[in-house]
Amino acid sequence: MVKLTKKLLIIVLMVLFFLAGCKNDNDYNERYYKYTIKLSNAFNTTNSVTLFTLGERQEDLLNQLAADMDLILLNLDCKFNVQDRSDGIITDLMQVNDNAGVEPVIVDKEVVDVLEVALDISQNSIVDNTALYDPTILPVSLLWDITNRQYNIFDDNRIKDEDLPSANEIEQARQLVNYRNVVINKEHSTVFLKNKGMKIDLGSIVKGYAADKIKSYLLKKDYNKAVIDIGRNILTVGQFVNAKLEDVPWRVGIQRPFASIFDSDFDITKTIGILSVNDLTLVTSGIYEKYILTESGKRYHHILNPQNGYPMENNVVSVTVICEESIIGDVLSTTLFLLGIDKAMALVNELDYKVDTIWILETDEPTKHYEIYISPGLEGHFVFNTKVESKKYTYKGVYNAKPSN
Repeated sequence: MVKLTKKLLIIVLMVLFFLAGCKNDNDYNERYYKYTIKLSNAFNTTNSVTLFTLGERQEDLLNQLAADMDLILLNLDCKFNVQDRSDGIITDLMQVNDNAGVEPVIVDKEVVDVLEVALDISQNSIVDNTALYDPTILPVSLLWDITNRQYNIFDDNRIKDEDLPSANEIEQARQLVNYRNVVINKEHSTVFLKNKGMKIDLGSIVKGYAADKIKSYLLKKDYNKAVIDIGRNILTVGQFVNAKLEDVPWRVGIQRPFASIFDSDFDITKTIGILSVNDLTLVTSGIYEKYILTESGKRYHHILNPQNGYPMENNVVSVTVICEESIIGDVLSTTLFLLGIDKAMALVNELDYKVDTIWILETDEPTKHYEIYISPGLEGHFVFNTKVESKKYTYKGVYNAKPSN
């Protein structure tokens, strides 16, 4: 049976969803119903789709929708996953990695298509001759092993400082990182990694691609009001609807970094603000969820800098990307984070598609606090939550980019 719930994650939507909105008490087909379908944990993350339908849907139909969407996710997982898995499936990317420096591997066309997007973004993220976004970063990521050692406040699973990768290990792994050594043959649908030991990981882009595929599926099935959540990649379908059955924007809550359910004021400070959107995706990259914590209290987040192999140290706490395609939002959220706000804004201005951003920056002047900036396209669409000022968050409005070197 499909798992249905009426509760959404904080990051998804902070709107007043409703089940009713009748024009006529006798016409129950004019009532909107909300169904949240929990999907499988493909990509080792939580996934769900929330539908709004004009008229009730039978459980067998919802079960079929869930099965179809699960199949989309699981098929992609069987092509793109690079993590050890218990089902014995060797994915396309696993085969590519296993044959690095040996021979090209035939992969599904979808792998080629997604990889091409990733490599194009890599080409546009070069700083000092190094691509800051590089899908071949996996050898370094495996050293840090943040996926398996991620800090959990309930377990307090801190690691010993001596268990961190050494500088020598990191430097050796970093020598394998270079997107230029990925060779695609579109005619034969092959991927080849030139150097033995290279490994590729498309986890920073495939969840967005999956969200786009599910959206296409829903539209073909005539579902035009939905919220897709693939590993917290949020993709809105169409528009929300109010009690008068009028189309209105979705109101999306942007999560406050480091917010904890143990905070006494969690309910009023869990978001930094509300963004109104229509038919757009929102994807956030930040330092505050996936990280390891050492016994000495040092935090190491998962967004690695290919220039040195360590977690990127800039003043970016998080960046939220807002655009039409989730595949673009997914890959850009990581890329823009790594570039830093000035270089990121310069890149966004050069892109062929419209992208907006919300930034949270950390500053120590005059004392440690956080500053929130938006891109010009979000003026009038973002409403700051003044309650987070007590958490040392300040809304600064539209960011005026400095010249990028």
